[in-house]
Amino acid sequence: MRYLSLVLSPSDGTFHPVEEMIADNPDLRRGHVHHINLLSDDTVAALYEIEGDGDVLHRALEDSDEILSYDVIDVSGDTYHVYVHVEQGEPVVGLLSIVDDRRLMIDTPMEFVDGGVRATVIGEQETLREALDDLPEGVKVDVRRVGEYSPQDDRVLANLTDRQHEVLRVAARLGYYDVPRSATHDEVADALGCAPSTASEHLRKIESKIVDVLVD
Repeated sequence: MRYLSLVLSPSDGTFHPVEEMIADNPDLRRGHVHHINLLSDDTVAALYEIEGDGDVLHRALEDSDEILSYDVIDVSGDTYHVYVHVEQGEPVVGLLSIVDDRRLMIDTPMEFVDGGVRATVIGEQETLREALDDLPEGVKVDVRRVGEYSPQDDRVLANLTDRQHEVLRVAARLGYYDVPRSATHDEVADALGCAPSTASEHLRKIESKIVDVLVD
C-alpha cells in the first residue's frame, strides 16, 4: 500500500462556497478537516475545525444557502468542531468521486494551507497514479511526498495547525520545556515576533490538544 502526501489547490482559492464563506470572514479561521464523505445523493458531509467568534460562526452557518444542516460543538475557548451537510459543489464532489471510484482512502485530518488543502491519500500505486491523471479541471496538485504507507500513531501532533507546529518548535528549541525551564513566555514571543500574551495563548492551546490526545 502506497501513499501520496500532496497539496490540492483550486483555481478560485476555495473548494466549496461554505469554505469560501469561512475563509472570507475575518472573525473565523479554518483549522483541519477531520472527516469528509460524499453521500449517495452527491451531497457532502464534513467535520471542520474552526477557530474564532462563536456568534459569528453560528450566524454565518445559519445564513448560508448551501448548508442543508449543521451542528456546532464548542471544543475549548474559541475552537469549534462544525458538522455540515452541504449541497453538491465542484470541485469537491469530483475529487471525492475519484477517491470512491478508485477505492482510495484519505488519511485525516486534512489541513488548510495557503491556497489549498494538504492531504494524504492511500491506495495501490497504479490507482494513485490514475487518480492524479483524473483530477478535475481547475485543481492544481503539488505532490510533496510518496512512499510505502505504514500506519502509526502520530495523532499527538496531527491536530496542530502550521502556526502551532512553529510555536512548539520554537519553544522547544529555546528551552521552554526544559527542566528546569530555561526560556520564558517573553523569550518565546520575541522569537515568534508576537506579544507575550499571544505566545502564552498559543502554548496553552498546544498543550491542551496534546494532553487531550494522550489522555484519550
